[in-house]
Amino acid sequence: MLRSFGLPLSEIGQLLDGTGADPGRLLRRQLRQTEEQLTALGQLRDTLRRIVADWPAGGDSAAPTIGQLIELIERTTTMTQKLTQEQFEQLSGQRAEAMAALSPEQVAALQRRREEQVSRLSPQELSAMRQRRRDMLPDGVA
Repeated sequence: MLRSFGLPLSEIGQLLDGTGADPGRLLRRQLRQTEEQLTALGQLRDTLRRIVADWPAGGDSAAPTIGQLIELIERTTTMTQKLTQEQFEQLSGQRAEAMAALSPEQVAALQRRREEQVSRLSPQELSAMRQRRRDMLPDGVA
């Protein structure tokens, strides 16, 4: 339970010893995160409704737009709580390892594909995507 509050293990130990953070502060933070999750779930629901409404009737196999898929993926992954500093550092390390394993040609191809996909987004979609990323990052990370 305490781990779900986004606390590092060292802070959990201090809390259990009675030397850590104020439990009321933790409960207020958990309430705020729960409200953020509910908001994110509502946004995911709205995104799914919009994609379903745009989907052709009769089971046609026309795919949603790239922008819709990106939005759906982001909403699905960000509907959970904000990353902790530990999680962010772990993901950053994994990304660095994965990038280091690629050849310069693979990195260039990956960058080209990313730029191509981003260029298909409207300014509003791009702005919203960047905001969702900022919302997911731990406090103090730009």
